[in-house]
Amino acid sequence: MKTIKTISISVLSISILFLAGCPRQLQYQGMLGFPNYPKHTEAEPFTFAVAGDSQGTFTQINKEVLWRVMDDIQFRDSNTAFTVVTGDMIHGSSDSQVAMRAMQEWQEIVTSHFHAPIVPVCGNHEIQTEKTQEVYRQLFGSHVPQNGPEDERGLSYYFDYNRCRFIVIDTAFYGDMYRVRHIDWLENVIKTARPAGVNHIFVFGHIPAWPVAHIKNSLPNAANAINGETSSLDATRRFWNLLKEYRVDAYFCGHEHVYARQNVGGVWQINTCSAGAGLGTINPGYPGTGASQKAKDAFEANKPYYEILGYPTGAGSNGQAGTQFVGASVFNYVLVDVLSSGVRLRMYGVKETDSLGLNFELMDQFELSPVPVK
Repeated sequence: MKTIKTISISVLSISILFLAGCPRQLQYQGMLGFPNYPKHTEAEPFTFAVAGDSQGTFTQINKEVLWRVMDDIQFRDSNTAFTVVTGDMIHGSSDSQVAMRAMQEWQEIVTSHFHAPIVPVCGNHEIQTEKTQEVYRQLFGSHVPQNGPEDERGLSYYFDYNRCRFIVIDTAFYGDMYRVRHIDWLENVIKTARPAGVNHIFVFGHIPAWPVAHIKNSLPNAANAINGETSSLDATRRFWNLLKEYRVDAYFCGHEHVYARQNVGGVWQINTCSAGAGLGTINPGYPGTGASQKAKDAFEANKPYYEILGYPTGAGSNGQAGTQFVGASVFNYVLVDVLSSGVRLRMYGVKETDSLGLNFELMDQFELSPVPVK
């Protein structure tokens, strides 16, 4: 019989559930919550996972892929401390009762397939009305630290774990999404980390700062910016400058259904989804010699948005904001190893055409950051 390992969390009110007949015959005791570790223990190596966007196209949840993602995380590293889920867990609904049932079902699936805590991030699919936002607060927000801005309690929060600071920001607030609404709160949480002995800072949100696939539809809101309304773009630049100023290791996000990582001005943006949502297409790069007319047309259609966002558009440009770009249209999740020598990221993915087998394989690995800043 498999030994079940658990980790202490500060809040746990949901039942431990088991789902019969899971595809790989793996059943785990799971929890919804966050790690309740001493704030400033000696730094010890550990691994955490990040996944996102498990909503179905015609169903609330793509259960087949979500099951496999949860199982594979534990197959790769049975001691994974916790998993951050970057939003869009369900397809969602404007009907709060439908949304509630879908969120409860998601909790049942994950807690029956995963032995470690889940750190939730809200996405735009969960937050479709004011009522569904309150449903999310009740079902997910009540399990997290209540240390965010007053109107975002349960949506934005932070905690420290083994000398790392984990900050969750709400980018999908009902009626005011596509921006970081409380930048002053975020700055205070970030700037107090290093003096408190924190070695690494990780920020998590649902919506990317720099779109890699939905060129018009991310924090900068390029669809508005191209028409002269640049408030979202200006706010995104302020947000990113804040991450750069305080040497944040990475911003993890979802929303765009691809895997992508890039370094933008010294800070990594890691898009890690999909864990079930229909896969997207990465921004088209500069069409090289012999490119098809379709490729040329795609680049030209995106070029005005690249220009307003400040993306390179010359020969050899890849349609992205930063350097060292790697991307793939695959179901995926990442494991982040926090080591004494720095931080390493491993991405495991599977192509959609292989979804029946869903045999995840290592597709990307790189050093996320250098030795911890002293």
